[in-house]
This record gives sequence, C-alpha cells and structure tokens, in this order.
Amino acid sequence: MQTKNKNKTLNIMQLRFFCQVADRGSISRAADDLFRTQSAITRAIRDLESSLEVTLFERHYSGMVLTEYGRCVLPRARRAIADLLAIPGQLQRLKALRGRDGADAGWLFNSRRLEIFLQLFQVHHGQTVANLLGITQPAVSAALKILEKGAGTALFHRTPEGVRPTPAAEAIWPNISRALNELPHIRSDIAARRGVLEGRGCALAPCPSAVPSFCLPPSARFWRATRALRL
Repeated sequence: MQTKNKNKTLNIMQLRFFCQVADRGSISRAADDLFRTQSAITRAIRDLESSLEVTLFERHYSGMVLTEYGRCVLPRARRAIADLLAIPGQLQRLKALRGRDGADAGWLFNSRRLEIFLQLFQVHHGQTVANLLGITQPAVSAALKILEKGAGTALFHRTPEGVRPTPAAEAIWPNISRALNELPHIRSDIAARRGVLEGRGCALAPCPSAVPSFCLPPSARFWRATRALRL
C-alpha cells in the first residue's frame, strides 16, 4: 500500500479542497465556497491524508488547524491550484470564452485528464498516449472532449499525422505543466520533513539547512538563523 501510494499521482481536486479548508479554517465554509457537501470535503481530506500518509489538519472546536505537515504541503498545493484557476482568464483573453466571465475551472481539476492533455501536447497521437498511460484510446478521447467542453474551444486539431495543439492549448500548457510538476515534490517535501532520505530507505534526521524553512519546526529555524549569524 505504501509503495502504491508513493507511485500514484496526487488527486488535484483533493488538493483544491485542502487549500480551501486551510484558507477558510472550516470544512463547512469550504464546502459552501466550492458548492460541495461537507461530507464530500471531509472524505477528500481523509483520502488525501491517506495518500500522503500524514495528518494535514488538527480538528479543534474552533475549526481546522494545519499540522506541520499541512503547513509543509500548502505552498506547493497553492501554486498548483493558482495555476489552474488562472486558465479560464487566459482563455477569455484569447476570446475563446466570450460571454462566459467567471467561468468555473472545475473541468481542470482531474489529474489524469491533465496528464492526458500534456502527453497529447507532446506526442500528438492518441493511441500512443493511451499506451503510455495504460488506458484505452476511447478514454483519451473522452478526457479531451471534457477538456474542450470546459474550455469552450478546440484544444487540438485532428490531422492525418495526428493531433496538433491549437493556440488555446499552447496558451494553457505552461500552467498545466507547472501545476502537475508541483505534485511529485509534495511527497518529497513531506519526506524531508520526516527526515527520510527517499530512495535509500533510511530514517535519518536531515540537516536543517537542507530543508526549506517553511518545513522546519521553530527550533530548527532558530538553529539556521543563529548559524547564519555566526558565519
């Protein structure tokens, strides 16, 4: 189970829910913001914690409070979500979404769908993408159909030589690429916070200078500050 979790792409929708709960400090307020039920938000947070094998929130009578692991995950998660939330505005500027101001970005929050988009952008062939991702070609076509419906415009041209990205796809590709690139690093940040050297299976305490400051406990941040003064 542990190895399976580590090899699985994180669920970008769960990260969206995580960020909203962190920002609002409440599952009920996050559920209202996202037009979801409280049980759906609770289940998503629980599944994300299971996938990462850490506790992200402490449940208090006053609300949801981030743990040290939660604070470690939040910066990358926020960057990934912000990149995806910016996409409807980019499409509007291309006049691909005329009359749809404030369009919802929910169609973007599916990790596999985004992986399919990136692979199509690079290899231009649906069956090759299906083989690379271990899925069927109809699944690739269905994912692309959902993305194009959400975008309100074609993202790829179908040609005898394969699919080619449209200007809309070229505009949103950097955001999607950055968002997905953040996801594997979340696990690495957690491993660093735990003091685990990934790939060696060694439970060793890391040198605080090798870990981002926001992932360090107060004592280690103090150590880093005083060491810098001595140097």
